[in-house]
Amino acid sequence: MPASYPSLAEALAVYSSSLIMISAIDTPFRHYWDQNPDAYPENLIPAPGFPQPFNASLITQEYTSGHTQSWQNIFYVILVLVFAINLFCLGYFIMRSGLVTDFTEPQNLFSLAINSPPSNSFHGSCGGGPEKRHLVVPWKVAYAPSANHYFFQDNSPGKETSEGLSTAREYGEPRVSSYKRLSMSRTWL
Repeated sequence: MPASYPSLAEALAVYSSSLIMISAIDTPFRHYWDQNPDAYPENLIPAPGFPQPFNASLITQEYTSGHTQSWQNIFYVILVLVFAINLFCLGYFIMRSGLVTDFTEPQNLFSLAINSPPSNSFHGSCGGGPEKRHLVVPWKVAYAPSANHYFFQDNSPGKETSEGLSTAREYGEPRVSSYKRLSMSRTWL
C-alpha cells in the first residue's frame, strides 16, 4: 500500500468517529446509571429521555455606549481632538486641491534623467560609471514654462567638486579596460 494512503487503523478511526458522535445524541451527562434498576431492568431509556439537571453559570457582557467609570471621561477629549484634526486636514485638502508629483519614484526619476541636459560635472563618467566625486553634485528639479518641461538642473558653481576621501580600490586598474574586456567578449553563456 502506498505511504500516502491512510492505514487501516486510521480509516477505521475516521469511520467510527461519526458513529461515536451520533451515539452521543440525547445521552445523559452523568457517567453512571442513576435510574431505578427495577423500573428499567434492560437499562433502556424511553424515547424523550430523562431530564438531567446540571450546574451552569453564564457571564454576560453588554455593550455600553458611554463611560462606566469617571476616569474614562478623558476618551471624550481624545475623540474631540481627533475629530477636529480630521476636519482641519479635510479643509486643508479642499483649499489646496491638486495632485503632487513624487520625484523620488523610480519612473519619475528615470524620465527626469532622460529629459535632462548633460551636466559638466558628470563629464567623462559615461564609460566607467560615476565616481565618488560625481555623486556629490548638488542638483534641483527645474521647470521650463515655455516648453512645459521638468528637468534636473546642476547647481554646482561651474567647476567640479573637490574629491573626498578615497580608498585604495579607486586607485586600481581603470574601469575602461574592464568595460572594453566585457564588451568585446562574445560568449555570454
